[in-house]
Amino acid sequence: MLTGFNSLFYVLLGVANLSVLCLLFIHRLRALQQRVVRLEEAQRRAQQCLQQQGEGLLLRLQDMESRLEHTARKQSQAAPQRQDTNLRQANKLLDLGIDTQQLAQSLGMSEAEAKLVSLMHSRQESNSQDPLQDVA
Repeated sequence: MLTGFNSLFYVLLGVANLSVLCLLFIHRLRALQQRVVRLEEAQRRAQQCLQQQGEGLLLRLQDMESRLEHTARKQSQAAPQRQDTNLRQANKLLDLGIDTQQLAQSLGMSEAEAKLVSLMHSRQESNSQDPLQDVA
């Protein structure tokens, strides 16, 4: 009977060990589940933060685009006036006898532009001096 008692004792000891291991496993599993819940919550908060930042960036981008369009409209309206003013100034300077290099430097244009303006100016002068050329 002692051998039966010994074997039953070992079986019960094994069951007790298995129960303790199961309890430890369940405890560890619950701890991991809680960690997963905390990580999911942190991820959700991070996503909300990113979404808010993205919306803020989108609003700023839209504001900058509208400012850029407004500035472009202003520049396009002002550009012909500036070009006309530069052409008038160039004609006045050419009337005073300035050369193309000085014209380019004083008005901030390339030498090719200055030569073209000078050529157009000289043609205008020759046309205005020879009235018969307009008729022909």
